[in-house]
Amino acid sequence: MFIIEKDAAQYINESAHAVVIELRLEPCTGGCLCSQVNVTGSYVPTLALGKPSQDEEDRYKLQSVEGVEVYFSTGLAVKQGFSEIRIKLKRFLWFRWLELEGAKGIASYSA
Repeated sequence: MFIIEKDAAQYINESAHAVVIELRLEPCTGGCLCSQVNVTGSYVPTLALGKPSQDEEDRYKLQSVEGVEVYFSTGLAVKQGFSEIRIKLKRFLWFRWLELEGAKGIASYSA
């Protein structure tokens, strides 16, 4: 399910040896007043270095990839048109950061 590019794995292993991928709710307002169902936000996949806290660890699944422990939310899925979720290292000048590719966001609805 996960691919970690070599330079991304090296960057992760320099400090944390683990990443957490969670689905974080990004709320939104608006929508059509004439509809009985409105979008209230989206669960957006986010990536962070490190392990989850011990009291939150049971909320995640664990997979080891390229020597990196990947903790991920149980609802995480691969986006249509992709075969895996890829973790990449991006660079600009002296800045480096990790990006997710192929992780599916989930819309949140109210009834």
